[in-house]
Amino acid sequence: FTAPLFVVMLSYPLLKEPVGLPRVIAVLIGFVGVAVMVGLNTDLSMLGLIVGLLAGLFNAFVQICLRWIGGTEDATTTTFYMLLYGLIATGIAMPFIADPIPQQGPWLITALGTIGLASLLFKTQSYRLAPVSVISSITYTNLVWATLYDYLVWGTVIAPATLLGGFIIVTSNIFILYRERRLKKQIMAAEAAE
Repeated sequence: FTAPLFVVMLSYPLLKEPVGLPRVIAVLIGFVGVAVMVGLNTDLSMLGLIVGLLAGLFNAFVQICLRWIGGTEDATTTTFYMLLYGLIATGIAMPFIADPIPQQGPWLITALGTIGLASLLFKTQSYRLAPVSVISSITYTNLVWATLYDYLVWGTVIAPATLLGGFIIVTSNIFILYRERRLKKQIMAAEAAE
């Protein structure tokens, strides 16, 4: 869930999308939330932290690329090539790591594939239509859903440090969205006045 924080920091140098000081401050506050999660969570290893941060950074690069490619390519084209690459990359390893598919497996795989495809199409289209730093902030709703499903499916109760850090991260992103909406209203009002 650090990807939206990295996206905001990378959107200006890579996409030339304006960021602004309030957004940068919100991102820094988001990283404070990550530090709270890490600092108060004694079960977290340094390797786990590094891998998690790198996953967020690489995810941010994917989101930046979706925005960049979205200027010239249709969402279905981009999605097709992302899925093709994933199929090739995982297909090479599959003979060596695959287990036999259980009886209910084909239905689960079909459901996951269908939901994943729809999600990827919507995500790709959203990055074509809006600034990447705004769309990536919306992805923080995943934190809420992941926590809810983790509790409902596996009975996992969220750790207080994770809850506090997540609250700080989500609050910083809500501020980013609020600020973007306010700026858009000001621009529309100025254009209407002309």
